[in-house]
Amino acid sequence: MAPVSPMTWNLKWKLAATGTAALAGWFASPPLQLAGPAAGPAGEGAPRVSVAAVSALEEQTRRLDQRLEAAQVAPPSRNLFQFGSRPVPRRAAAPAVVAAPAPLPPVPVPFPLRLTGIAVDVVNGVEKRTAILSGPSGVELAASGEPASPGYRVVDVGESFADVERTSDGARERLNLRP
Repeated sequence: MAPVSPMTWNLKWKLAATGTAALAGWFASPPLQLAGPAAGPAGEGAPRVSVAAVSALEEQTRRLDQRLEAAQVAPPSRNLFQFGSRPVPRRAAAPAVVAAPAPLPPVPVPFPLRLTGIAVDVVNGVEKRTAILSGPSGVELAASGEPASPGYRVVDVGESFADVERTSDGARERLNLRP
């Protein structure tokens, strides 16, 4: 069993102050009075109501009842617990038929290859040029008539240029070597 700590003076003062405040509030409150005719001073009974006031009140009640009967409240026009039908969309009038312009030719796709250098080899006394091309697949070496990159072929290699052909549509482009 855990040892019980003794109450400190601080806690005792708090309990005493709370009890004192509760007693002071109880003594300061007004005394309880019983309901009924015996509660008031002798000779004073229930307040008297005049007959004229009662008849005026009954007349007003009757008029309000007549007004409520005359006002017919319409039942609600929608059920809050069900979805309504979707509104039918209105269709716009069909525009006049306009002749479509002739389709534009497709824009040619730019060549993704760049000429970065030209290598020259001498074989049996004849110069053989090889184009050094850089593109999306990396650096490619190709001589005349060889494929350069997927979908491209080198047609001719000169001293400072290379003619490259796209194999899909036969489009050619001359790539110049930049100084």
